[in-house]
Amino acid sequence: MFLILGIIAIALGAIAALAAARFPVRQAQLERWGGDLLVVGIALVGFSFPMI
Repeated sequence: MFLILGIIAIALGAIAALAAARFPVRQAQLERWGGDLLVVGIALVGFSFPMI
C-alpha cells in the first residue's frame, strides 16, 4: 500500500512541478507542492521496501 501511494505521490509531484510553468500566477505554490509531494513519495517508497 505504501509503495502504491509513494509512486502516485511521486507522479503527482512531478506533474505539479512541471505544470508550474504554465500557470505563472501559481508558479511558486505549484513548485512547492510538487517538491513536497516528490519528497513524501520518495519517503513512502523507501519506507515500503522493508515490507516487501
